[in-house]
Amino acid sequence: DLGVPFDVTVHDYFAICPQVTLLPTPSGPSCGEPGPAGCDACIANRPSHGATDILSWRLFWAWQFREAERVFAPSEDTLNRLRRYGLADRARIVAHEGVAAGPWPIRMPPRPGRKLRIAAIGVLAAHKGAHLVASVAMAADPATLELHVIGAVEEPFPVAAQARLRVTGAYRDEDLADILAKIRPHAIWFPAPWPETYSYTLSAAIAAGPPIVAPAIGAFPERLEGRPLTWIVPPSLNPEDYLIVFRSVAAALNARRPFAESPSRPIVCGPESIPGGKPRRRASGPIDLRRAGRTAIAVIPETFDGGGFTPNAFTPCAHIRLLRPLDHPDAGRDIDVTLADATTALRYRADTIATQRHAVPSLAAAETLAAHAKRTGAMLLYDLDDDLLTVPRDHPEAAELGPKAAVVERMVRLADVVRVSTARLAERVRPLARRVVVVGNALDERIWRPGASPRPPPGPGPVRVLCMGTATHDGDFVQILPALAEIHRVFGAAVQIDLIGFVANLEVPGWIRRLAPSAHAARSYPGFVQWAAAVNAWDIGLAPLAGTAFNACKSAIKILDYAALSLAVLASSTEAYRGALPDGPNGGLVENTADAWYEAIGRAIRDPDHRQNLAHDAARHLRESGTLEARAAIWRASWT
Repeated sequence: DLGVPFDVTVHDYFAICPQVTLLPTPSGPSCGEPGPAGCDACIANRPSHGATDILSWRLFWAWQFREAERVFAPSEDTLNRLRRYGLADRARIVAHEGVAAGPWPIRMPPRPGRKLRIAAIGVLAAHKGAHLVASVAMAADPATLELHVIGAVEEPFPVAAQARLRVTGAYRDEDLADILAKIRPHAIWFPAPWPETYSYTLSAAIAAGPPIVAPAIGAFPERLEGRPLTWIVPPSLNPEDYLIVFRSVAAALNARRPFAESPSRPIVCGPESIPGGKPRRRASGPIDLRRAGRTAIAVIPETFDGGGFTPNAFTPCAHIRLLRPLDHPDAGRDIDVTLADATTALRYRADTIATQRHAVPSLAAAETLAAHAKRTGAMLLYDLDDDLLTVPRDHPEAAELGPKAAVVERMVRLADVVRVSTARLAERVRPLARRVVVVGNALDERIWRPGASPRPPPGPGPVRVLCMGTATHDGDFVQILPALAEIHRVFGAAVQIDLIGFVANLEVPGWIRRLAPSAHAARSYPGFVQWAAAVNAWDIGLAPLAGTAFNACKSAIKILDYAALSLAVLASSTEAYRGALPDGPNGGLVENTADAWYEAIGRAIRDPDHRQNLAHDAARHLRESGTLEARAAIWRASWT
């Protein structure tokens, strides 16, 4: 906001991982950065700093790397990890301390004899290897191994293990060299399980000169490459393996074998290499996000009202129609994404400004955004997946959505391209829009992982029937309620009917179980997906839809959701669902009558083979045209 350039120095992985250290548990081991589904599961187990899902988190914090004049990574490993997430364009390696050319400072310690002294430096916290040190202390023979902690032990720490350690307590940095000289460790051990970006305590160990044992992760291997008397070990070693390593250190020191003359350390650029000079000013005008060979998109996603612009504010539609396609390796290939709202988007010059639904809050904001797009030469893309121009009066959210219709209409008229989810919705907006493209909804297979949990064979328990969705489907649920009542009367405890959301004002009978997602799952779309996939114990998914003009513009995404959970799918034979499932006696499309729904549900309950066939039909539709991978080319073209 001051208009001055800024630099970013990377200290840890906060912008990539809300756990900060890339550790799925406080004591490790490192996660290996598994992908969206794995990261979302980790966040569900350990929500940190308010994160709800990994995509929202990373997109929210990416601005600082996109807008910084320079990004300083203290090691090549750090730079490579930034590069993996598209954050390294302005980055270069600048270590926290420079290293001049010259030999390694090596000081051979005295022979250990029968007892080896190993020291760890710094606060022994969980992410610094406290659990590992405690385990080694308990497994070691105190007569042959003496473990020192130069620093403090962070609680909680096993009392029995701490009794086997010699702990100096907190120290001042300027006293560390003297403490090391007094203890004279035979080796300094770095037990940290996370990929440290630099490690100041490693600098102290290198300067002190004794042997070093460090994990082959993070900055350690590159900073110690070519150093004599150094043991670089796999980060996955267990305590017994470490005892073997320590015995090899003792053997080497007792043998007193001469090592080759210490090679010169490579020169490392530190802060002194950063150019100085007078304070600079940013160039006037919007920040230019454009780059040759790439498409720069300033994306304005829809957020929950009152949620604010935070990493967990984005609606399911924001994820499905904007964020997840833009992040997808195929659907969003060669695209740089910068998150914004209707106000902050005015700071940027991009190739495309993409927004949707109710993300632009007012008519004035719509006019200002369109003027900015025209002035900067950006294409203004407006995405719509519901007929929000004409919300029916009996819609559960009519009072909230009705007043917003004027802004929706204005955005449709102002946009260079209106992108919609169905052909019927395209017909609805075409008289108002300059250009309309149809891109059907698709699931991000990276988080849904369709087929990852195939349905188990029928067991002795009840057949479980699921109806899930946003709490706006009162009129749709009425279509099947009489049939469900008859199903309950006939089958009794042999069938369990579960309802997740779906209705808001409708009285639901007590024999229908209302399920609520976990608190974490309720906060974000990816969190809900992770929860549903983990809980998944259902057999049949129901997608009733009343035959209204509003519903005719909807997509078949509910069928895709159920298919991704490997469920047999039964859906209303209405315009929105035709073509997504086979029709007829053996298909999943059902006429909206009580008798038809009863017959369809009853057959699926009684006939496991028929259930399997229904599930296969839905899965085939998902596989052929329902994932971002399957529709990547269409999505990619729509951005430009």
